[in-house]
Amino acid sequence: MPYSHSARDALLKWVNNGFANTQTAQSLDDLADGVILAQVLQDIDPDFDPTELDQQHTSATPKWLIKKKTLIAIHKALFRFIHSNCPDLEFLSRRSDVHTLDEQPTSEAVGKLIAAMVAVAFLGPDPGKYVSRLQEPGSFDTPTMIEIQQIIMAISGERDMIIEQRADGKESLEEAMESRDAGLAFEAERALLLGQLDSAKKQAADTITRLEHLQESFDTLQHQEIKLQRELDVLRKATQDGASDSHVIKNLQHKIKEQEELITTQEAQAEDDRLARTRLQSQVTTLTQKTERGEQLEDELRELRHRNDELSRKANAAERFRQKLEQQQNLATEVQNLRFEKDQLLKKTQEYDKVAEESIFILGTKKKALEESNLDLLDQITRLTEMRSNDERFIAELQEQAGLTPTASEHASASAVSLEEELEGTAPPQGALALELNRLKAENALLKRGELRNKYAEIVERHSVSQDQLSALVNGAAGEGSVKCLDEMLSRLSHHLLNEDFYRTRAFNELRTQLHQATADLKRETQRGADLQAQVSDQERELLTARTELSAVSKDGTEALEELKSTDTLVSASLREELDALRARVKALDSDNELQKSQLLDAYLAKDRLQKENVELKTGQVPSDAKNISDDVIAEEVSKSTEKIEKLRERLRQRQDAAAEQTIKNLQRENALITSAWYDLSSRLQSNHVVLQRRNDAPRSWLNKQRQLVNG
Repeated sequence: MPYSHSARDALLKWVNNGFANTQTAQSLDDLADGVILAQVLQDIDPDFDPTELDQQHTSATPKWLIKKKTLIAIHKALFRFIHSNCPDLEFLSRRSDVHTLDEQPTSEAVGKLIAAMVAVAFLGPDPGKYVSRLQEPGSFDTPTMIEIQQIIMAISGERDMIIEQRADGKESLEEAMESRDAGLAFEAERALLLGQLDSAKKQAADTITRLEHLQESFDTLQHQEIKLQRELDVLRKATQDGASDSHVIKNLQHKIKEQEELITTQEAQAEDDRLARTRLQSQVTTLTQKTERGEQLEDELRELRHRNDELSRKANAAERFRQKLEQQQNLATEVQNLRFEKDQLLKKTQEYDKVAEESIFILGTKKKALEESNLDLLDQITRLTEMRSNDERFIAELQEQAGLTPTASEHASASAVSLEEELEGTAPPQGALALELNRLKAENALLKRGELRNKYAEIVERHSVSQDQLSALVNGAAGEGSVKCLDEMLSRLSHHLLNEDFYRTRAFNELRTQLHQATADLKRETQRGADLQAQVSDQERELLTARTELSAVSKDGTEALEELKSTDTLVSASLREELDALRARVKALDSDNELQKSQLLDAYLAKDRLQKENVELKTGQVPSDAKNISDDVIAEEVSKSTEKIEKLRERLRQRQDAAAEQTIKNLQRENALITSAWYDLSSRLQSNHVVLQRRNDAPRSWLNKQRQLVNG
């Protein structure tokens, strides 16, 4: 009956923990060599010597044959001990057959052999020693003890059953002899007579056979008698022919002598043949040993050739890697130069940043000054507007005193130009009222022709210039596109500044030109630095891959695979960092683009508003219905622009998501290809067939090959 998995584990733990072995087995297959089992058998049978097993083998014996013979010797020694010390357990030899060990020792056969050792230990001459070992705290756990107990109980029950069967057989024979009756006696006598009859028949058959043999012998003797009679007749005839007895005797002696010489010659030849046979046997033995030695040397020669080929491949690989390292030294020099250029570019970039910060600070200061000037101008406009309103109210009061209609008063308060027309179109007043009206007309004309017009023109000019400069400063700090927008806005102005703001504008234009040039240089140098950084990163990854492949050649398959795996992880992490940096850069550019779009839209709206205010201030007419219509149109345009911007943002976001998903899919596919190729790479490393030769137009590393496959 085969043992269960838990029973085999319990037997393995009993062998490892129950004896002071020099080795520890991890499974029953590790016990098939017989080394640990020999130590266990020595503990059970002190007369057993494990060193005798090693003396039976020679250096030319194969290892598998040594293991099999050792296990068979342990099996025979164990059952010799059972036969001499505990014969009640001899039935175990039927369970653990030596032929199964002779063919191929399996874990089941080894388990049966260990179970026989357990039975001898606990049911043999000294069970107390092994019981105490089994009960030692910490040596065996409870499931192991239960499994060993079940094995012992099963073997003990089988032993008791065999003993009972033997005792029952003896008792049945004695009872049969005692309980014989007359009928049984008659039957027994009849059976005895039948047996005697069979014996008589057999004896008769034997007698007939002997008679036949005697007849054959008689026939042979008759033939010999006839032959001798013929010889006697020949002798008699020779005697009758006149030959004397002496002559016959001489002839016979001569024949005897010839026969003796022939016998001597044949004996000598037989001796020579025996010697030759002995010599040939010794030669066969010698040649057999030489043949075995030759086969062993041939195996060693094959192994040496294999090692030589392996060393040749490694030497060729080392030579190719040496050449590659020489090439990489040039790359290292180029990398150093690129790093130096990168440092220089970073220094220039820092200097440009400082200049840009200073320019931004100066422009910010100017912006604050222009804002203050704009506030002053707005205060003046407000003050003049209030003065104009007061004058219009005063004129309206005078008109009311003169008896004018409310409609005329409302129309006078609506526009300054219509007020003059109404004053001119009134009926000619009388007395002091006429003088007052004339004075007011003259004052109104003087205000329009004089200071008010000049102040309005100055305010309009300063307001336009300040608004344009303020918009340029606000948008110019964000990027390059706002500078172009400012140039376009300045080019559309219909007047030229010839006051003190002209020099300020020209200085601002010069600073703007310098800032534009510095920004362009900074952008160009930054792009160059990014390109150099990407090139340096690619060179470093290729150098790391080459060094890893070089070190993997001198290591075994597992270590080489682990090193290649760590290198691929580093390269993947580097590529992922670059991808994250590019995503962050794209996100920042998107945010800058959105900010510039919003600023440009605000600038366009401010431009339209200022142009309309400028036209209204120049014409002096501000109709409320036109203002309302322009506000509605502006609101509609703003809503349309906002919707368009939102749609563009959504499309840009979708494209970014699609690009990110495609990049992630490419990386996942690349990782899948890396994982699937590890087994192939490991098998090639273990079989020493790593192909290191590359074409000039092929990728330089395995990772670049996989990336080329991914990119298609």
